[in-house]
Amino acid sequence: MIDEPLLRVDDLSVTFHRPPLRPFGKPSTVRAVDGVSFTLARGETLGLVGESGCGKSTTGNALVQLIEPSGGRIMLDGDDISSFRSREDRLKARRRGQMIFQDAYASLDPRMTIEDILQEPMRIHALGNRQERSRRIQELLDQVGLAQSFRKRYPHEMSGGQLQRIGIARALAVEPDFIVCDEPVSALDVSIQAQIINLLEDLQAELKIALIFISHDLSVVQHISHRIAVMYLGRIVEQAPADTLYDAPRHPYTKALLSAISVPDPVRERENRKNRILLHGEAASPDAIPTGCRFRSRCPIAGECCATMDPALAPLPVDSHHDIACVRVLSGEAN
Repeated sequence: MIDEPLLRVDDLSVTFHRPPLRPFGKPSTVRAVDGVSFTLARGETLGLVGESGCGKSTTGNALVQLIEPSGGRIMLDGDDISSFRSREDRLKARRRGQMIFQDAYASLDPRMTIEDILQEPMRIHALGNRQERSRRIQELLDQVGLAQSFRKRYPHEMSGGQLQRIGIARALAVEPDFIVCDEPVSALDVSIQAQIINLLEDLQAELKIALIFISHDLSVVQHISHRIAVMYLGRIVEQAPADTLYDAPRHPYTKALLSAISVPDPVRERENRKNRILLHGEAASPDAIPTGCRFRSRCPIAGECCATMDPALAPLPVDSHHDIACVRVLSGEAN
């Protein structure tokens, strides 16, 4: 029997209503996330990549209920947590899904000591007494590789890498089932990035936590992810195991993204530049999404059918684990 996924997201959408930008103008509707579906198994890492503004962070915020979805379902162990309305039910769901933010300093209260910051989520969820919470803080600091002396420090007394370790410890404090990592290393030096990535991998192996890793750094995503989903303008356009996606991308947008990855070898980098795929034009605005395929205005293989057909994510005929949203690729017209 195949195990049910920990998390199942079905047709998730998040819509924002924007007031007029000028007097007597018209209000607009921004479809930041528009029909996203995926699953997440226990202990798995799903990489979520795409250009800025494609809906990656909004999707992550919706999963941990920082933003209320406009439609669709978020199923956690068979329970639709997106339909929870009572404070008690929402609190239980939020304990099971936590978040690590991109800006570690901005996500921590500068007036609180590290001990208070780590103790706060345990108090909110009524976990343990004072002594048990103190022991838990000691355990958390050990897990993220920080000395016990950090308990009495304030955020401004710590480096960026140390602050991100505290962000990880805070997410772990309530023993969640999954964590959304919203670009957790993008603001760090390269050497510190490697330390944080290795820490996340070690913690995942030890605690069997599932991760959703949001990033624009494709080389980092390849290293840490088991599967990768590529987003464009609020939708997932390609989804596959990490090695498959990097070795044999099929969607033209994915190919363009991967061709832009830089490598540290100057000879290989010069060769890569010759084969780099340059996309022309700008992505459409999420408040004015075009008909048909939303990537067609920048797509090098777009045909007449792309102007009228809005492609759904579907498995490739030759690989049921490789999903793509492209009419021409699925029909075999473009390879």
